[in-house]
Amino acid sequence: MAEELHDYKERHRFWTQISLEQLSTTNNLLLTISTGFLAFCFDKESIKNIIKDSTLSYNWSLFYYFASLGLIALSITLGIAVLFCRLYDFRISRHLSLTRKRFYEKHSKVITIEKNKESINMCHRLKSLYFIIFCEFPHINKDCINDNPQDQNLIDGVGKLKQLSKILGSATWRWTKIQVLLFFSSVICYVLHFWLT
Repeated sequence: MAEELHDYKERHRFWTQISLEQLSTTNNLLLTISTGFLAFCFDKESIKNIIKDSTLSYNWSLFYYFASLGLIALSITLGIAVLFCRLYDFRISRHLSLTRKRFYEKHSKVITIEKNKESINMCHRLKSLYFIIFCEFPHINKDCINDNPQDQNLIDGVGKLKQLSKILGSATWRWTKIQVLLFFSSVICYVLHFWLT
């Protein structure tokens, strides 16, 4: 029984590693292709003509051209946001792992934290992205792990970091899907631009 449990844990660890590597590869590939596609699509002459002649009648071809540029720019922006989310998610997870190890060494027991059952929405994701970019990253150093294993400040700090990591992980997967959708929508708009020219 113990061998089977160990085997399942190893399989889970293996497939988790594979999925994270694939996610990184997908995001990097999308960012590279999207940036190249933006450089390919960008046409100074089209933009100059619109700026010079503002009396042009409504043109669907130009609409799809600018829609394509806007969508690919959004795709690149989301790709960069995914990069930040992944970097900080890994950093927080590593820090939590170190804190749990230190706590176990000091008290010979694990930190028990109540699970936050609140659902994660777009507002949480955007706030977390803003927090990791513009605010100071909260650390739990050795001195925080004192003789009291029930220290509420420590438990609250670990709980907040765990929730932040969960939100960043959720943002990574959700925004990668949206990034792919925006990329393909941009390509479709660019094709429509040529078709209507």
